This record gives sequence, C-alpha cells and structure tokens, in this order.
Amino acid sequence: MLNQLYTVNDQVYCYFLEDKVLKIAKIQNFKTSFLGKEYNVNVESDPRWNKYIEDYIMSLKRDFPVNHERFKYIVADIFSTPVSFQESILRLLDLGLLTPEINPYDQRFYIYPNKRLSSTEVNEIINRISKNENLSFDEFKVDNKFFRIDNLRFLKMLKSLPLKTQSKLKFTSNQFGIDEFGIYIIVEGTKYYLAETLPKDGNIFYYIKPYITYAKTKLTYKDLIPKDQIIEVLSEVDGICLVKYRNSKLWVPSRYLTILPQRKVFLNPLTKEEVEKFINSRVKNEKSNYFIWVDLARLSIYLMKKENNEYVLIRTIDCSAGAEYTPTLRGYFKSKAKVYKFYNTRYRAGAMYGLVYCGNYMIHSVITNREGKIIDNSIIKRISHGCIRVPMYDAKYIYNNVPVGSVVWVN
Repeated sequence: MLNQLYTVNDQVYCYFLEDKVLKIAKIQNFKTSFLGKEYNVNVESDPRWNKYIEDYIMSLKRDFPVNHERFKYIVADIFSTPVSFQESILRLLDLGLLTPEINPYDQRFYIYPNKRLSSTEVNEIINRISKNENLSFDEFKVDNKFFRIDNLRFLKMLKSLPLKTQSKLKFTSNQFGIDEFGIYIIVEGTKYYLAETLPKDGNIFYYIKPYITYAKTKLTYKDLIPKDQIIEVLSEVDGICLVKYRNSKLWVPSRYLTILPQRKVFLNPLTKEEVEKFINSRVKNEKSNYFIWVDLARLSIYLMKKENNEYVLIRTIDCSAGAEYTPTLRGYFKSKAKVYKFYNTRYRAGAMYGLVYCGNYMIHSVITNREGKIIDNSIIKRISHGCIRVPMYDAKYIYNNVPVGSVVWVN
C-alpha cells in the first residue's frame, strides 16, 4: 500500500507493526499496482520508483491539514524535539518540505532538524543577495525545500546584528543552516532567521502565526498559578505582567516569572497579494476605511485602505516591537488619539507622530530627544517597552493620513 511506503535516497522502505512494535524494513523487490498498471519492481535496478511514489503522493488532493500524525511514530527523533515544535515539524513533513532520512546504522528514520548548509549553498545564497540588492521576494530551492528571502531586508538585518567587525557579508558556512522554520545564521551563539520556508500548497494561512511571549513561573503565585508552569505574557507595566493561564487573565509581578527565550526572527514581509488575500478573508463588515495590521512575527506593518468594499495594501513599513520582558500587547483595537510629540523623563527618550490604540500603547516614530531630534534609529528589532516604532517618515505618513478610530490589529 502506498501509504506504507517511504523512500529515501532512491531506496524504498515500508513500515509495519509486529507485536505492537512499529518496525521498518528495506524493500528490494515487490509487485504492485500503480495508477492502474501492474509493476514488478526491483529497487536496485529501478531507482526511479522513488520519484514515482513521491510524485504520486504529492499529486493527491491535499485538503489541509492532512493526516500528518502518521509521521509521529515513524520519525525516531520527533519526541526529542521541543513539544511546541513537534506539530510544525509533522506538518512540514506532511507537506514534503522536510524529508525523513534513514540512518544506515539503526535503519530508523530521522529528521535532523539542524542540518548544516554546504559551503557551495552558502556562497550561492550570499552571491544572489549581494548581486541583486534591488530584487525582493527571491524564491529559491535548497535540498528540495523552497525558501523566500527579501534581499533588501536581509541587508538591513545584517546591519542590525551584534557583529564585532564591519565585514557584514564575510560569513563562514558553519554559521548557516536550515531547520523546520527556514534558513538561519548563528551570530555569537544566537540564531537569526534570514529566509522562511514556503509551503508547497501555497496556503498562506499555514505560515502566518502570532508571535507570542511565554514565561515559566519560578514560584507558586497566590495558589493561582503553580510553580514551573508555562504561561503566556500579554504585556508588562512597571514590573507587573499581564499573563494568560488556563483561559484566565491576571496580573503577576515579574519577579515570579522567567521569560523564555524567543527566536530571533527576521522573516520577509508578506507580498501585496498575500496580505490582501489574508485580511479580506478574515475581516468582514468592518466599516473602518483604514486597517493597520502589525505583524509581530515579521516586524512589519501593513497599511491598508478600503476600495470597492475590500482592503487594498497601500504601504508596507518595517517596525520594531516590544522586547522579551516588555512585549507588545496583541489584539484588535480602534485607534483612540494622536500625539504629535512626547517625551518620557523616566527613560530620557521621546518620539514623534504617535497613534494611540490602547492605553499607552501606540505606533510612533523611532526614538528622539526632547527637541524631536532622532537619537536611536533602530528598526526591525525587539527593543521597545511595548510600543511599535517605525521610521520617522512612515510615522508622519500614518499621523497625517490615518484618522482616529481606524482599526489596528496587532498579531
């Protein structure tokens, strides 16, 4: 049966249960019916069978999600990955973006999620980027996986990395690799994602996910939250965190929490077509003429305007968001007010052109001094106290064009 056959490196394998134990066997010769024809297959002499099976499986109608659970007991190292990653890995396996590999020593399948790129692959990627600085959303293929990278954003990201030297593009191949999320570079022990995986079925809903900050409780909090619990952190104000635990929201002093490290994500902004398809499929009967979507995962703002009863993307803006200990509040809001200029004496920092959408949370310019002169132009970083920072000219554009009462969706 095709759903019991797996192929790796031009070799066919099958899995079966024996005494309630899942086992895998190598197939040398077999007889089967394939697309209405009978075949006597000798694997060693007819390695094309590997491609026949793969093409056939991938040609089947894929009503997402498919039964990706079938991989859970086939891949030997799936349970050694963090629980929060297992679902993503299984779905990528099902879509064919990750391919299980057979270990010749124990004849078991593994995913090897931190596979290194070769020097050739690294050089090819760097050359494409450095020679095509004005090319956006370049799609390319490595080891049968598809990736997308925005070259301009890549170069901006390099400038923001904590590099000790100014030789931004002189990286060695052992700093680059691929895992289930995309292509990454390791700088001073930290992973930074440069390109994201593209689902083969084109389902953008699959890879548009919220960016959520999690924490682990150090101590039991008032018999309400036990010790060593993983909870979602929604926001922070003066050392007190608003958290979500078992569908309840409550305020907890930050001293009770250890913020879990987040991935350093530098994903590409979505294309105009992707943004419009996604928002118009989700937002119905919204009367606001302007719609601002703050994409925390990609550190991008998509400014949309209604035309013929549908939202059209008119501007994509790079932004910075809340740091790990002071995350940006997520949610669906209506903007409340505008602030031309402000200055916080406590932090000795100010900003221009603020659009307030919830409490003290706002979209505003990069950091300025008391007089409004830029003192910190950082962008595409997670560094703020919770507000969304954008370049000065983009903040001014929003301030001048987007009316109070417009939708701001932060997710």
